[in-house]
Amino acid sequence: MKAFLSFSAAFIFGLSSTTADTKPNVLFLAVDDMNDWIGCLTGSAPGEGPRAITPNLDKLAARGVNFTNAHTAGVFCAPSRAAIFSGQFASTTGCYDSANYFVNRPEIESLQTSFAKAGYTTLGTGKLYHHPVGAIDQRGWTEFFLRNKAQRENGWALDSWSKGTPFPKPFPASLYNKGQQITGGMFLEWAGLPNEQEEEMADTQRVNWAVEQLKKKHDKPFFLACGIYAPHYPHYCPQKYFDLYDPAEIELPKYKSDDLSDLPPRIETSQTNRLKIRRKLEDIEALDDSIHGYLACISYADAMMGRVLDALESSPHADNTIVVLWSDHGYHLGEKNWGKHTLWERTSNVPFIWAGPGVAQDAKTDVTVSLIDMYPTFVEMCGLPQPRQKLEGRSIAATLKNPAQASDRNVFLPHMKPGEFAVINRDWRYICYGKDGEELYDVQNDPHEWNNLAARSEHVARMAQLRDFAPKTFAEPEPRFNSRRDLAIEGESYRWEKGAGNYTPPPKYLPYTNLPEPEKARPKLKPGANLIQNGSFEEDDQTVWKFQKGNYEIVSSEKANGKRALRSKQGLERGKAVRQQITIEPETKYEASYRIYFAPGSQGRVVFDTLDRFDDTAQVVMDASQDGEWLSYSKRFHSGKHKDVTLRFFPGEGFKGQFLVDDVALRALSAKTSLSPIQRNK
Repeated sequence: MKAFLSFSAAFIFGLSSTTADTKPNVLFLAVDDMNDWIGCLTGSAPGEGPRAITPNLDKLAARGVNFTNAHTAGVFCAPSRAAIFSGQFASTTGCYDSANYFVNRPEIESLQTSFAKAGYTTLGTGKLYHHPVGAIDQRGWTEFFLRNKAQRENGWALDSWSKGTPFPKPFPASLYNKGQQITGGMFLEWAGLPNEQEEEMADTQRVNWAVEQLKKKHDKPFFLACGIYAPHYPHYCPQKYFDLYDPAEIELPKYKSDDLSDLPPRIETSQTNRLKIRRKLEDIEALDDSIHGYLACISYADAMMGRVLDALESSPHADNTIVVLWSDHGYHLGEKNWGKHTLWERTSNVPFIWAGPGVAQDAKTDVTVSLIDMYPTFVEMCGLPQPRQKLEGRSIAATLKNPAQASDRNVFLPHMKPGEFAVINRDWRYICYGKDGEELYDVQNDPHEWNNLAARSEHVARMAQLRDFAPKTFAEPEPRFNSRRDLAIEGESYRWEKGAGNYTPPPKYLPYTNLPEPEKARPKLKPGANLIQNGSFEEDDQTVWKFQKGNYEIVSSEKANGKRALRSKQGLERGKAVRQQITIEPETKYEASYRIYFAPGSQGRVVFDTLDRFDDTAQVVMDASQDGEWLSYSKRFHSGKHKDVTLRFFPGEGFKGQFLVDDVALRALSAKTSLSPIQRNK
């Protein structure tokens, strides 16, 4: 354990404040989905719940100020990070359930832009934002490290956790997903990876880059931001972090079977549905194992943060660098529900640790603070200019210098819809769901939030007082979109424009440095070229066609046009699909065609569609009444604004029998080709 759990005790932070001539550096460390189970936060006695092994975070906390009552500014990734980098809550920006927070608000100056204006070198890597392609103001970065060339090529500042990083074998690995096909999300996946693959992991690579920046000599103060995905699912990390824990000794979070019975009806229903995850894990005897995976990834994140902190300690910047470590939100693992998105303690309470010049040492405080307080605190401590937008947090510089003198306060936390929020302080948590009801918890006497006091008459005045702390008006939600947006800069102003294909950001506007030249954009395919790979199934290949073995197989068949075809299982269950995703051009007409053969005696229907991406002009329902012969189908549709399409086949409800599919094709048509109804020929 000693080899990878470090952070020297010699790393001593001073208390002296800085002057304008000696602006402090800032090391900005972000982790994802880390709740308050870390060693320096878990105040519970043995038997009260899990405790992660986090020696590096614990040592950092001992050298600075550890906030035990710090709360996120949003209930999941996008709104939390939007609030941190803009200094404004979703109730102002509209980023409740969307990451498009800078696109329609050009007046917002992001945190790194304020540092750049103050003369800082701004360096970033990893998961700092959470956003769709193009929907982020990337100005203000001196250098931003991305591992993936396609992301650099398309202006995508969210570096995926998975691209080029190792996966367990066999896959999927967890008892929860074993034997299933996973098409996205990787929810409730966990596994130990070979220790020798640690350097291949995405988070390790980001940390390596951050370490290299700390080794360099900088002629200006720097703002170095390093965000990692751990412990966000999937819970994959080297086996040595799993080995830190004895599976037999892992404590489960406290759980009350009727905990949800006193909630407003809508909330009770939704959270009861999410709690079914715990029940399934109990049924397959995997609850302990799933929590083991989460704890292991916390320890992996701790080790990565320890590497960065060790690099700072051995660098010439150690005495003049403010360190801030934060998690975007917490995570429930079966105590009230499973996941995030709630206004309860396990989602809102997060690690929040400061150390460095102007920060007290070995201090723990339960004064209530919010992550949105970071922006105004940096303005005060680092001499940043006030941004154009109003900052809604409060500077905690005085608390950092003398936490014992700090007074408690209320903090606000918006939910995912206008008018839904929590107000939190040291003693109380008030939750409002608009017209759908309220919750109130005495958190000192009811730390698990098991007893909702909102219906009790003696608390009417208290709830009114807490409710009054919330904003009087709430912004409408920002619209979601999937199309590209490009940044057009005109002097000191800018606007967002509808994007155009594969876009390479101009270096003077998006100054990524020391990166390979992007590959040339893929040339447009000529009309008539088949975009489907292995459309005749002559290759035994599941990398382009996605299907679960046992439901479909590529077989030799005399009935095929070539030597082989795709065959379904006899009596295939409804909904079991075979699919392929294809890159297409926007605003283009396409024709999909294929042949299908129903085995004699087959009954029912087989559906061909575009995964609900388009309307029913791109769907075909094939009747098995003409069994024993090959049928040819074609269907035309317009791509609209879409840049990809997923074609799939699956049996409809009540289908009985077996079918073969062959000669699948997708071809671009000329622009003058008109749409036509389905063509059906023998």
